[in-house]
Amino acid sequence: LNNLAQLYSAMGDYAKAVPFQERALKIQEKALGPDHPDTAMSINNLASLYYSMQDIEKALPLLKRALAIQEKAYGSQHPDTATSLNNLAKVYSSMGDYGKALPLSERVLSINEERLGPEHPTTAASLNNLAQHYFIKGKPTKALQLYERALAIQEKALGPDHPDMALTFNGIAVIYSVTGEHAKASPIFENALAIHEKSLGPEHPYTATGLGNLADLKYQMGDHLGARAYAARHITAKQSELQTILAHDEGTRLSWQSVNQPFWLACLLEPDAIADLVLRMKGVVLDSLVEDRSIALAAQSSSEGVESLKKISQLQARLSKLAFDPGQEEEVSRLKGEISQLQ
Repeated sequence: LNNLAQLYSAMGDYAKAVPFQERALKIQEKALGPDHPDTAMSINNLASLYYSMQDIEKALPLLKRALAIQEKAYGSQHPDTATSLNNLAKVYSSMGDYGKALPLSERVLSINEERLGPEHPTTAASLNNLAQHYFIKGKPTKALQLYERALAIQEKALGPDHPDMALTFNGIAVIYSVTGEHAKASPIFENALAIHEKSLGPEHPYTATGLGNLADLKYQMGDHLGARAYAARHITAKQSELQTILAHDEGTRLSWQSVNQPFWLACLLEPDAIADLVLRMKGVVLDSLVEDRSIALAAQSSSEGVESLKKISQLQARLSKLAFDPGQEEEVSRLKGEISQLQ
């Protein structure tokens, strides 16, 4: 179950990974007890999935629980304890609480340097995470030094095409981009994108992020044709992500809609096209929320509610796949009619 969850996670399909990870956790809690270190690892994995789905409210208490178990079982300087500290730092950073995130990341780096060595890939990952916090706090020079140190470790230990290398390249390119060194940023962003496309596929969230970064950078450089090309590929990758969003909970769907509305693409596309794109994104997500609530009421009052839920979920999935196809208005209308009849 853990392996299946990790497989779906690596594919970027976090919604499919969650139930497998939840089942794995329940089995370990029953077999090993709620305070066993292996249970803590499953808790950590589940929390990481929720974090990837932007569900911070579920991720934070799980990470605190995992950390408490590992500190009790292993002590404060163990690598597994460092993993929980690192995940907790990421959550605090995403919440904007950098005062809590930075000392946790520094502690993680200290543990990994001492226990694993200064040239270990995990130490490089710790350097990356710490660099992100310094960058967010407005210290790009310090961040760049940490990224470059991580890159040197990864080139030696992992090779030039490893996905972890892409994350480091991306961090370096972002710094060059925001400091106005666009000519330096561009080839580094392109290198990161090539690695992600090769290792993770053209529709993975990391690939989509890389395409968006390049579209934005090319526009800033005055290369509008290049920006449009990357923007079109970015939208295609995001469409694939939207097709899985209906499996997430309500809060996650609304958060995804807010984060992923590509308003910045308005400078690259025709006004009518960008307006249509944003409305379609909103429509798919918000329609699904209304339908979920209607279905829940039906399921409570009728034995046929469960069957209706299954049918409407299937129709929603088909609808989401057509959401961005301007030539399918008739089919979209028909599917919406079927959903209305089942409510």
